[in-house]
Amino acid sequence: MKHTDLPGARVFFTEVGAGTDPYRDNYGAHVPDDPRLVEERRFGLFTQIGAPIVWMNQTHSATVEILDPAKISCYDSGRMGEWGPIESDGIVVDSRQWETPPALAVMTADCMPVLLSSRQGVIGAVHAGRVGFLHGILSHALDAFRCCGVQNEEISMLIGPCICGKCYEVSPQMREESAASCSAIASQTSWGTEALDLPGAALQWARERGVSASWVGECTLENPAYHSYRRSPECGRFASVIATCRHS
Repeated sequence: MKHTDLPGARVFFTEVGAGTDPYRDNYGAHVPDDPRLVEERRFGLFTQIGAPIVWMNQTHSATVEILDPAKISCYDSGRMGEWGPIESDGIVVDSRQWETPPALAVMTADCMPVLLSSRQGVIGAVHAGRVGFLHGILSHALDAFRCCGVQNEEISMLIGPCICGKCYEVSPQMREESAASCSAIASQTSWGTEALDLPGAALQWARERGVSASWVGECTLENPAYHSYRRSPECGRFASVIATCRHS
């Protein structure tokens, strides 16, 4: 498992281990993997990070939820160290409101896992594919941070491993329609066909709004260390997790 630091937080990325099982090291409960193995992996992740982890039921929406510690029973899965799933594609936590702040997880296999932090202790995790990004999920995440008293220039954003602009091949119509909403998203594959550049577009979007942003630079299609739906539709999901420094 890889990890890196953000202001006020630490970020973790799980990887696919050796073997041929398409669901090896899978953290997604929605794929046809053995649920007991998924639960064991999630528990192992909880013990490594040292904080309960909130998981989402991701549906490519633009919904971002701010988690309220007073409503913990609403998203308690009943399993130690695992909360959720939250019906959302983005979650934000103000750790100042929690005795034991949870970590936040995103599951992906080509979409962007976007992790956000601030020195004030507000953290966020967002699942941003093409649909969610174009429908404004990152804007909703910034709105949630502002609700917690954190302004754009106080936010750090990290895009985890995802499919890159040289590999995300789409139809000419899809590129045209997407570029009509965000011109920076238009790209071309390394073999000369129409493509979309999600991380490039997200970085430009963030910087235009005063958010400090970066991408880890790893393409899920090119790097077998990560699950990729484009490489093989029969695949699992790797997890990107953000935790406050109180748990790192």
